[in-house]
Amino acid sequence: MTNYSYEPKNMKYGKISDNKSINTFIYNCFEYICEEDQRRFLKKFCKQPHNSKQIMHTFRELVLGAYLSSKGLRVRHEYVIDTQTPDWCILDDSLAVKCIVELVNFHIDKATEREIEEQLKTKDTIFFWRDQNKDNVDRLYHCIWDKIQVYKVLAKKLKVRILWPYLLIL
Repeated sequence: MTNYSYEPKNMKYGKISDNKSINTFIYNCFEYICEEDQRRFLKKFCKQPHNSKQIMHTFRELVLGAYLSSKGLRVRHEYVIDTQTPDWCILDDSLAVKCIVELVNFHIDKATEREIEEQLKTKDTIFFWRDQNKDNVDRLYHCIWDKIQVYKVLAKKLKVRILWPYLLIL
């Protein structure tokens, strides 16, 4: 993909994010996806509060699709298939779905999140040990499993794969 420090040539939608680096990265990602998907993302970015977890999920979805497209795959975001809208679909030359791609966000567990929030209220710095909660492997397994179950029937019907696990660490 394009180097994210590169300033986009065309900012046809104006400022999307208040963060200059993220704004630049969004426009660099837009270079790899179709106009219709660009507008879908623009609509989502405008709707979502910029301090929410959901906007980062949307940002990660965009990065994933742009990456897949940069590798020569024809991708579409939330491509409607039998009333379902996977994050991304990989299409063949005849626009038939070859693969369903779903992004899985794996967040820290609630107990650790609460502990961090408490430390932030009372201290200038925080400390936590990421392996303190030993159920992370089990949580990750179930997170991926739950996503697969949503599209399992559709994937079998279309005789396509669900692309997983595909790790994107941001």
